[in-house]
Amino acid sequence: LHECRALHIDYQTPGKRRQPRRIDPYHMINHRGDWYLIARCHRTEEIRVFAMSRITEAVATRSRFEIPEDFDPQHAFANSFGIFRGDETHQVQIRFTAKAAPYVRERTWKPGQQLKENRDGSIVLSMEVTDLREIASWTLSWGPQARVLSPDELAQHVAREHKIAARQYD
Repeated sequence: LHECRALHIDYQTPGKRRQPRRIDPYHMINHRGDWYLIARCHRTEEIRVFAMSRITEAVATRSRFEIPEDFDPQHAFANSFGIFRGDETHQVQIRFTAKAAPYVRERTWKPGQQLKENRDGSIVLSMEVTDLREIASWTLSWGPQARVLSPDELAQHVAREHKIAARQYD
């Protein structure tokens, strides 16, 4: 990373075979206790995020690269709720019950978030995100204390997951 050398890696994605890749590593980030490598993938010609735990082999090459001047790791994740990034921005609104409100209120979950207080003690958390996967998992972790108001795609996904989970207890 510090020497700006390209790497040959074998990358193991969940449920798939190892895939050889050649990458230019730009930056490392720790997210929720796991390390991730932000790198340009030669195969896709895109800046991708690689979980370090999924790199089964890494060999430094002699080939050097330059990190583009316009690369900014903070900007790369500006509208992410976590480590996943997407191209489309979604306006997310989640209503939390009065019971959950104090816990939601005490933290900044994402820069730029907005909270709206309701008369019944519930709150609505609003934010923009570029990928719905992590916000879906996070919302599901609140169980019946959270209800997605928008976007519909996220609300339907969370509702579907709750129904599937509930059937396991019938």
